[in-house]
Amino acid sequence: MLSQLLNWRTALAVIAIAIVTGTVFYSQYLSKKIAADERRKVNVWVQSLKTRSTTTDQSALELTNIITSENKDIPIIGTDEKDNPLNDYLNIDTNLIKTDSNYLRKMVAVFKKQHEPVTVDLSRLPGGGIRCVPVADAALAIVQRWTSARVGEGLIYDLRRALFAKIQRMPIAFFTRTPTGSITSRLNNDVIGAQTAVTSTL
Repeated sequence: MLSQLLNWRTALAVIAIAIVTGTVFYSQYLSKKIAADERRKVNVWVQSLKTRSTTTDQSALELTNIITSENKDIPIIGTDEKDNPLNDYLNIDTNLIKTDSNYLRKMVAVFKKQHEPVTVDLSRLPGGGIRCVPVADAALAIVQRWTSARVGEGLIYDLRRALFAKIQRMPIAFFTRTPTGSITSRLNNDVIGAQTAVTSTL
């Protein structure tokens, strides 16, 4: 009887470890894939700005305008040559800008610490020599963290559902032999342990 219970617990632990390990590797793969995809989008956006600053062809200008206007998630802060923020920004929280006059300066400093900014010289555009600093790598880091959290929480949800379904299929004799508190404690502690492993690894 004790050996059957240990075999069941061992098998369940091995399955849980396999699921956690597989999910960790898969979430890292997804995060890298999303980061690479976002990097490609940033490069297309930057190239469109460079093209816009050097061309006079109307069709090329229309195309670059479409590409730059489609940017809905890359945070951008326009700065001068000394990284002083101008009033040119995109995809930044406007409420925080209104309440904190140094918010843009703080965000430029934070984004520059996280990743090397992409610099585009827009000196040929009407309006003078403005350098635009898209802070795309910060957006990539946010997307990566969000994806990792989503995958980790999804794993825990699936693990809880699988464990609950397994418990529901157990014979009545199992519940007679095993105290209810022991079952509940095992379910909670094992899943919380798996959740801690996943969130700390991701």
